[in-house]
Amino acid sequence: MSAQNQALADAYLDFLSTGGAASDFTKSYTDVVNAYIDFIKSGGVPANFTGATQDVIDAYFAFLQSSGLVDAIAQANRSVFDAYAQYLANGGTGVFVPPGGVDPGTGGPGTDPGTGPVALPEYAAALQAYIAFLKGGGNPNGFSGITVDLIRQYINLAIDNGLFAGIPAPTIQLIRDALNLLAATGTFDAIAPLLANLTLVLPNLPTTPTGPTTPSTPTTPGSVAGAEKTGQIVAYAGNQLGIDLRDKSTTTTDDSGKLVKYVWTTNPAQEAPEIGTNSGFETGTVAGVIGWTRWAGGATAGKYFDSSVVNRNDKQGVHFVHGTPATDLPTSGTATYALVGATKPTISDGSLDPGTLTGSAAVAFGSTPKVGIDLHVGIGGHTYDVATTGGVTNPSQSPMSVQSNMTFFANNLPVAIGGPACSVGCGANISGFLAGPGASHLGLSYMVSGNNGGLTVTGAAAFGK
Repeated sequence: MSAQNQALADAYLDFLSTGGAASDFTKSYTDVVNAYIDFIKSGGVPANFTGATQDVIDAYFAFLQSSGLVDAIAQANRSVFDAYAQYLANGGTGVFVPPGGVDPGTGGPGTDPGTGPVALPEYAAALQAYIAFLKGGGNPNGFSGITVDLIRQYINLAIDNGLFAGIPAPTIQLIRDALNLLAATGTFDAIAPLLANLTLVLPNLPTTPTGPTTPSTPTTPGSVAGAEKTGQIVAYAGNQLGIDLRDKSTTTTDDSGKLVKYVWTTNPAQEAPEIGTNSGFETGTVAGVIGWTRWAGGATAGKYFDSSVVNRNDKQGVHFVHGTPATDLPTSGTATYALVGATKPTISDGSLDPGTLTGSAAVAFGSTPKVGIDLHVGIGGHTYDVATTGGVTNPSQSPMSVQSNMTFFANNLPVAIGGPACSVGCGANISGFLAGPGASHLGLSYMVSGNNGGLTVTGAAAFGK
């Protein structure tokens, strides 16, 4: 297998192992990359992007190149993608600026959204410092801020992207020729007087993020910022909280779609938990209708009845799936649902690495819709098979009926004994809901546990037609 195909196969298998649907594989990468590019084209500072960490962005760019999937990037974003990929190929050094963006009137950066250069401030500042050093009479070969090789990269990028204002073509060519000579000699003596007389024109970008890129540590309900959505359903399962579901909730999500808070409006004074210092693992959303998140690796905040702060490690978690209640349900027929996203199942004591989830769901519509599921929860080398009577082939036999508020439940579905959580007896509880126009999606949380108490395995999942 070629290196390109191997990279693609490895990433594909890893994506499936986390519960991703095959049809969403490419989209899972390109959505994030396109969102990042759109953000910086609109004038955003790369360090302020909250849709993913910089490490994830770098990994996605590298993967799309190594796997041959780069053509899946939106054509309007391709030139920016190529420029950023070159920036990464240089070891993450240089001034990252999308091609174009030169104002024909001034020779400087363009001003229209999406056309101006985007300079990573820390690198642009280094080039500015070097020019200031030369203007002050400094020895061109005695600058200690950046290496000779990086100065050459910075200057070439600045010329290519219109960051030097009003340079006559002969002067540009002279600088190019001098840079080629510098590649061999490593000395800046020949070009220093030219550089000292040039003006570097950069966009008016902050050198540090203007706001927090991650939620601050909240201590009281209402302190978490984000987009609020009312009338939502939240199903959850996790260590210390068990499994349950709340309709009539208000959710708060950040720019990446990560759930950072919900308030149960039926009892807001007692139930308004917040992410606190936790990270949001396995976060995802689909069509603005349904989303999922696992809180782990920190301490909770906000309010959950009389519970004190809950601390969890990265291998534990409280799992959420949240969405807009379904409307305009079909009056008859059966619909099948494929897994579109899920959190990784975790064991309550955090003693095992988070596992995998596969499976599907189905709904038999009618006067009282019935929900059938067929889930395979893998953790610690063992797989728990969780299914309703009739499974997904005949959901009309399922014990899970959809209520008027679009929710459904099941308690103690039979599960084969075995694995880390079920040494004596075994069962699974389900809390879920139908979401979106025409019941386009379905979300559920689950808990697998032994009849004698002890450890539990929990998770959450979203499905779509």
